[in-house]
Amino acid sequence: MNNYGEKIDIIVDRIDLNAIIILLQPGVKKITKNDMSILLNGSEFIDYYIFDKSKGLGTIYEIIPYEAFAPYDDLEMQIIKNEFVSDKIKIFFAKRFHDGSIEVEMKLPQNIQGKYMIRLLTVNGRFFNICSDYIIASKLIDKNKSTAVLEGSGVYNVNENINVEIQLYDIDGNKVPDGNYRIKIELIIML
Repeated sequence: MNNYGEKIDIIVDRIDLNAIIILLQPGVKKITKNDMSILLNGSEFIDYYIFDKSKGLGTIYEIIPYEAFAPYDDLEMQIIKNEFVSDKIKIFFAKRFHDGSIEVEMKLPQNIQGKYMIRLLTVNGRFFNICSDYIIASKLIDKNKSTAVLEGSGVYNVNENINVEIQLYDIDGNKVPDGNYRIKIELIIML
């Protein structure tokens, strides 16, 4: 599924404009900025301090921005450290709903392909567990290595089903991850 080993769960314990406290399960010692991928409003964010508040256990970290966050900022966060990787979380300090809904976007993690879903965790501090359908993240598909091969002799009767085996490979030559893909095929008349 990914190039990493153990998965870390990030739990956002406290959010305010001056600091964010996250809990890690299992704990990961000595997290630094180099282990964090943080986007602020879609751009790389490095203007913050990070402190281990769990006395070296690596279970509670506080992230303090050099300057306070703005009320309508959004923050995407993921930890990738050696053999550990976390889910990516997105925090909206305040988000305006219209007619009971909003549209949000989230960037997929780099170089980690596999099956994902989006989960709504909290609203105004109240816990939810609302999940989207599954989505598949894959590296770019290599058009030259991927194939569509007819099964059978290649000669078919009118109204006969034609079976085609489609094999998709990514740019590294690996088969794409299992899951649902949106494909479009066409039967071309060759006269």
